[in-house]
Amino acid sequence: MDRITDVEFYFFYAPVIPFFSYGLLLSIYFLFALSRQIKLIRSGDIREAELISFGTKPAMALPFAAEKYWIRYRYLIAGDNRVEGQSETTDRSVVESKKSGDKIKIFVSPENEFRTFPVIPTHAQMNGWKLD
Repeated sequence: MDRITDVEFYFFYAPVIPFFSYGLLLSIYFLFALSRQIKLIRSGDIREAELISFGTKPAMALPFAAEKYWIRYRYLIAGDNRVEGQSETTDRSVVESKKSGDKIKIFVSPENEFRTFPVIPTHAQMNGWKLD
């Protein structure tokens, strides 16, 4: 078996390195974002928020990409200050069953009250979360 020469390496393997590096960086970024979201769901406080508005994000032209919705809401933090938050979801039940001014439940981080995530009703029902 011959050794790989420098020419063979640069011709076959070197073009793949930037794509691999980019994919690795994106994977690390998404894993950290997912772990923050899981931590927020596990240890976050459940509060009521008032739904301000919602809408559809432009969809990606990929067959496996789910349609995304953005949700804007207003909630109270310490000191009775009202703050607006915005989150994204792929669950359309929030958009179909609610209207502006309705109350929704959100997870609020105990460390940083500006970090929030909406409680998705289908996830709450599926996981048996008691939200009252």
